Amino acid sequence: SQENQAEVNYTVNIDAGTGENSVSGNSGDANIITGNILADIKIENQLNTSIVNIDCCPSKDTKLEISGNGNESDNSISDKTINNTNILVNQLANISSSSTADLNTGRNSADGNSGNVSIMTGNISGNGEIKNHYINLSIIDAPLGANIEVIATISGNGQGSKNKITVDLINNFNTHINHLANLNNVLNIKANA
Repeated sequence: SQENQAEVNYTVNIDAGTGENSVSGNSGDANIITGNILADIKIENQLNTSIVNIDCCPSKDTKLEISGNGNESDNSISDKTINNTNILVNQLANISSSSTADLNTGRNSADGNSGNVSIMTGNISGNGEIKNHYINLSIIDAPLGANIEVIATISGNGQGSKNKITVDLINNFNTHINHLANLNNVLNIKANA
């Protein structure tokens, strides 16, 4: 039995600005040149990996023999082999993320200047990526039962004898995998040039 529970909460806020500059009341020429902004948001989530690796039961060699019994005898052998394998995996993943980028090279102003005014705003590059992969991953490597060899022999018994060999080979293999994932990813990029 394996159980994994993961909860991830995060907030990423980027506020970058080269804008909101102003020149006012200059008698000569006025220049505003704003810089460039590069914002790159990359978020990767990988939660809850369960690996089950079971080496099964040892090999079993069984020899059953009814022999050398007298006339009119009742002879019986019963053999029962039971292999039980139960695998239970429970995984819960909760991811809540909020990423915001407010990028500004603009909102520049020039008022009341008597000369020439030049405003050159910078470039904005905003990239965002959220990857949710391998959430609640289960890898199960388990054999379905034992390696069993049964040799049954009935020989050399007297006349009129009743001979019976019963072999029960039972393999119970049960796998229960429960995965639950709650994902809430928000990515906002606001750019003003």
